[in-house]
Amino acid sequence: MTRRLRARFFAALSLICALCLLSGCAIFEKDSAGSASAPSDSSEAFTYAAGIFVSDVDLSGMTEEEAKRALSEAEAELEERYRVTASYGGETLTVTASDLVIEFNTDEVLQEAAVYSNTYPKALASDGTPAGKTYTLTPTLRYGMLESKIAEFAENISEDPVEPDIADFDFDTLTFTYTDGKDGRAVDTEALEAAIIQTLESDTHSGEIEVPVSAVPFTTTLESLQAKTGKVASFSTESTNGGNANQNMKKAMGLLDRQT
Repeated sequence: MTRRLRARFFAALSLICALCLLSGCAIFEKDSAGSASAPSDSSEAFTYAAGIFVSDVDLSGMTEEEAKRALSEAEAELEERYRVTASYGGETLTVTASDLVIEFNTDEVLQEAAVYSNTYPKALASDGTPAGKTYTLTPTLRYGMLESKIAEFAENISEDPVEPDIADFDFDTLTFTYTDGKDGRAVDTEALEAAIIQTLESDTHSGEIEVPVSAVPFTTTLESLQAKTGKVASFSTESTNGGNANQNMKKAMGLLDRQT
């Protein structure tokens, strides 16, 4: 084989090898792409493990949405327990969940239960008992609207004291008659609010309480009023009913009227 022919042979061989290499790469990329895009059927919808309870609600085998609906109903049942009644005379104050802002730790509990479910087997234990865990719904109460409700209720009970006063004057006996003073009453709104909150946060979340009411005494005594309204002085005279006498008497009575 001549030198020129040998050179052509090696050039053709190199070209063929290069084409084979490129073709193999293309086939490999096609197979790789095809296997990467294939859907996986091994994924499974999340459910809570057997034996997962949240405040007596069994979440075993529930999805997250099912668990949220179940706990939403549990929250409503818990809210119905909040009821406090305070009474005084014919006035009654009733505080329920609608007067409060109640927030539950539902999201936090569900997240903890999900972590547990993904960590431990969802099946029952070998002895047939649930290998789960129990969580508790914990409420957080906010009382922003309670103060105004108590203040409105207190207005229906509270009364200002009444001071002693003059009831009448007898011109025949020249004596006064009096009415004695009367104590008022006031609701201790701070003590009432504290008692309501204490009852709401108790184990039962409900109950009846007494309204703390204190007397507000009047400040003026009947004796001091009588001392100020007794006879100070007197004067008498006789009139001849003459023209000048009557005119002078009229002037004097006018001056007396302006002094009383």
